[in-house]
Amino acid sequence: MLQRLYINNYRSFVNFELNLGSSTLLLGRNGSGKTSTLDALFWLQIFIQGNSSAWDVFGQSQTRWLDMSTITFELEVTGGPGGEDSFVYRLEVEVQESRRRARVASETLFAGKACLFAFADGEIQLYDDQHGQPGPKFSYDWTRSGLTAVMPGPSNRRLSWFKTWLRSVLIARLNPSNMAPESREESSLLLFDGSNFASWYRHLIQEQPGILMPLFAELKAVIDGFESLDLAQAGDARLLRVQQRVNGKSYPSPFYELSDGQRILVVMFTVLEMIKQRTTPVMLMIDEPDNYVGLSELEPLISTLCDLADEGKVQFVAVSHHPELLDHAGFDHKLLFFREDSGPTRVDNAEKRATPELPLSESVARGWVDD
Repeated sequence: MLQRLYINNYRSFVNFELNLGSSTLLLGRNGSGKTSTLDALFWLQIFIQGNSSAWDVFGQSQTRWLDMSTITFELEVTGGPGGEDSFVYRLEVEVQESRRRARVASETLFAGKACLFAFADGEIQLYDDQHGQPGPKFSYDWTRSGLTAVMPGPSNRRLSWFKTWLRSVLIARLNPSNMAPESREESSLLLFDGSNFASWYRHLIQEQPGILMPLFAELKAVIDGFESLDLAQAGDARLLRVQQRVNGKSYPSPFYELSDGQRILVVMFTVLEMIKQRTTPVMLMIDEPDNYVGLSELEPLISTLCDLADEGKVQFVAVSHHPELLDHAGFDHKLLFFREDSGPTRVDNAEKRATPELPLSESVARGWVDD
């Protein structure tokens, strides 16, 4: 579970600290930094997977009014192989904007007081998970995350757990227009906009085939005529298709023929069923889940996610302006993002700022929580 996120010198974040609960709603005006919070975690995922350089991920993203070259991120995460570790991951990236270059100045991972990994000056130092003794030391490309170079093994089980946890965080700002109907390979990471859903679904049903029957049952309740979702061979690719019943007959149709809202529902209910059947908790962050989807379809899904968060199956974070979500009782944290005079992003307890006699949505609509 992500307990704390610290960001400095990235977009509108200056010494920014965010503390999360098991289910958290982020609210605030446009431009206050809500989506940038999700962006920061998504790009950390991409960076640690090793497919992109520090410049590709963090170049030209420093806070414009600061005269600083170093961007800093810090995550505090609880969990681990035994479920009782407290991890602190810290990354400092030095950006040389005039030369269009960036490098890792420092990257560390601790479990409690024990250092598991340190990367600085182009050298990685590993430590034994169990005994804390220094292990291998070797040079590595400092334009990349040093964690990329560490392979899982018996001496680094806790480090490997942290990498797996971060890779499994689901961060979504779904755009149905970007969802490609074809898959040429499996993907273990669902991209931010859901554009690779076909490839992620292809991977998921191999890893968790048991999700199919309950998923189809859920989708039958929200999409008229829905029967199933499959991947048909199409040359060297696979085409995502929906089997639907029309006038008593069953027809296959390409995924893109569903409406925007229906495509969003397919993705969100697939994620929900995946969470239900996982044996380990996962973190889910959704930006504006009410886009494209009606309230009657969305509310049961949000309620289920909040219930799963209470059960420890998911850590759920949603970004929304929707009045019904602002007043939803299921969230244990409701945090207001705000900026004064376009300055740094700050965060506060939204309900403490609201007028007690009014629903939170009414206080937000009147602008009183910003005072």
